[in-house]
Amino acid sequence: MIRSSSHSIFIDFDSFSSMMSQSFVVFNSASIRVSVVQLFLIRPKYLLSIFESVLRSVLNDQYHYYPKSGPYIRFHGQSIPHISMKEIIETAHLIHGQLYRIDGLAVAISPPVSIAIERTFMCTTCGAYITLKQPNGIVVQPDRCIDSSCPGRRFKHVEDLDKQQLIQYVTVQQLTDEIKGATEAYKLNIELFDDLISTVSVRPGDPITIYGYLNRSYIQIKPGIRPKYKYYFTALDIQKRRKDTEETTISQERKYELLLEIWRNATAANRRIANEQIINIANSFLPIDEKIELASELYFWSHLNISDDFDLITSIRDSFAPNVIGNQYKDLKLALAASLFTSRKPESIEIYPVNNSGSNINNDESLAKSYKIRDVSHILVIGDRATGKLELIKFLKLIVPNIVTTNGPSLTGKGITVGVSKRDPETGEKMMHIGAYIIADGGTLVIDEIDKMRPEYHADLLQPMESLIVEKDVTGFGRQTFNARTGLIGFGNPKNGRWRKGLDLIRNFYIPEYLWSRFDFVFAIVDRYDKDMDKAIATFRGKIRQNKRLPENIRPPFTIDWLRDYIIYTSQEISPVFSEEAIEYLSNEYIEIRQKFNPEKLESAQLAASGRIFEVVGPSITHRNLEGFYRVSIALARMDHSEVVTIKHAKLAVDLFISSLRSINEAVGNDNIVDPGLIQTGRKSIKEKSPWKNSDYKDSRRVEMLLNHLFIDQRIDPLGKDKLIDLIRKVAGETHFATATNSA
Repeated sequence: MIRSSSHSIFIDFDSFSSMMSQSFVVFNSASIRVSVVQLFLIRPKYLLSIFESVLRSVLNDQYHYYPKSGPYIRFHGQSIPHISMKEIIETAHLIHGQLYRIDGLAVAISPPVSIAIERTFMCTTCGAYITLKQPNGIVVQPDRCIDSSCPGRRFKHVEDLDKQQLIQYVTVQQLTDEIKGATEAYKLNIELFDDLISTVSVRPGDPITIYGYLNRSYIQIKPGIRPKYKYYFTALDIQKRRKDTEETTISQERKYELLLEIWRNATAANRRIANEQIINIANSFLPIDEKIELASELYFWSHLNISDDFDLITSIRDSFAPNVIGNQYKDLKLALAASLFTSRKPESIEIYPVNNSGSNINNDESLAKSYKIRDVSHILVIGDRATGKLELIKFLKLIVPNIVTTNGPSLTGKGITVGVSKRDPETGEKMMHIGAYIIADGGTLVIDEIDKMRPEYHADLLQPMESLIVEKDVTGFGRQTFNARTGLIGFGNPKNGRWRKGLDLIRNFYIPEYLWSRFDFVFAIVDRYDKDMDKAIATFRGKIRQNKRLPENIRPPFTIDWLRDYIIYTSQEISPVFSEEAIEYLSNEYIEIRQKFNPEKLESAQLAASGRIFEVVGPSITHRNLEGFYRVSIALARMDHSEVVTIKHAKLAVDLFISSLRSINEAVGNDNIVDPGLIQTGRKSIKEKSPWKNSDYKDSRRVEMLLNHLFIDQRIDPLGKDKLIDLIRKVAGETHFATATNSA
């Protein structure tokens, strides 16, 4: 298969191998007979230069065509040997110059630049023209005239006769699925030249397959010192790939195993959905005798009266990070698991224009406009030190198909989204780099210590978390737009490693106010002093050390491989649709929660029963939380292998939201009130009025702040209490001070 562009001919290496399978090259000096195909794989640069020279001669002699650039011969095809990024970096000194195929993710790109590959000089003495090749863009000048009889040593550069070539560098790193553990991703510079730049148009964030050979050039040549090389991959052709989550497929046999595992343990509702799918999948690969056996098994299981105690959602939750135990982790685990089942493809909603009468114009689809709503869920987990957050991150790495993990303080200059680096040490060009959020497109980004990121990186999170795209003006590259269909899971510790009750959430854990409402769930983990739980954890850790595995009584229902494959399978096969009952339930719950925290209703008998007076100083839940209800309900239905979002899934989504609210409020000391304002801005929206606060005392607020400084923050040594009281007397006076201190 052959295709062509302005300067190149692209040849399928598979077809070329078949055509040249009987062609050999004989080296008479050593009587060696080598296949042409094998020679192409070993020395592609040498043979391509010969083929291109012959092709150029044919164009010049027979067609009188003299191209300034090219023609180039480029190969692609699956028969070209594949090599991983790790292998090519570690064995570069052995395999340079050989033809290979590599897969990677473009993470940085330089602007195209034109360099001279051949320069022409004219001798100022005799007028002779001298053409010299310029290796790797290095300027090479003649030192003598080509005419041996000419004594000239001075030459004039004839720029019009130079042969130029367009060069662009792309930095490619390993695909996220190939990065194991905490190892750093391998990276390699790819050299694109001439019309391949415009033909392929690679952008940062694109998964690509590159066909070419490894090249090297000297970066240091000194007498008596071992020469140093820089390696780069010269691309002959590039093909764009689909994202990992779109490209990863589950075989029919594996789908059959997944569904059968669900079916054998499932309730009647799950069976009805899976039964037909099992039969359809089995028909595609099972022989007739096994089909008969399957039919008998399905008939047996369908008539077996098993308990409805089995719940697929609960089983997946219990299989999530089984080495992290405790009741306070159950809802957190379920929320984290549900976030992995949310769709990474924004759903398009068609909006039709409205005529003068106020009705939609549905008869003309060309007038319809669409906008996208996100189904990706974001979660924030804030916990005391040593409360299992790292174990949760480790488990996420094991089961998420496309995951990128990073650490807030370690983010480099290119940022979390996109930025421009200084001159690349190898290419000498400015490079546009993409950050972790775009690299994780189509997957999940986990940021540990998210509160310790630079302030400008917090601002960069705002747009992609809501719109799933990144639009940014990049210096030297203009306005750039990237997909960022990424679910964000953030982890962090409260200030000083422990929750401090009585303070706002934002004073315990700082991220900007505008980011709080972007998270569907904000969970708090508190290191409670519980004797029974401490004993259970200590025994559990000891059993793991003793037996080198989980205890028998804590065996997860599903394996890690099953969970990983099930996430991929449901994302491709299950598309739940909302039932009317679920929509009605979520609407009623949303209204009820908003009315419950209506400022006009807060002065109720329930709040005033203890004689305490409360006031509203912040927002309640908003439509963003309502959208979160819908997102999580769909994810739970997909987790439950259900094509319909039922009341069960809607109720569970609301319960998870209330559970996250309770965990945060308990962490900051709101034991009797569930304040939704904490997850909107990080500040309390319901506050108790100060008993000594009155309108005729202008300095009462200053008194309150000083007392909080002493009795709540506890930053001042108690031995200095008398000095502080003297200061308050000076500020407030004896009359008001007596009331204030007695109340405190």
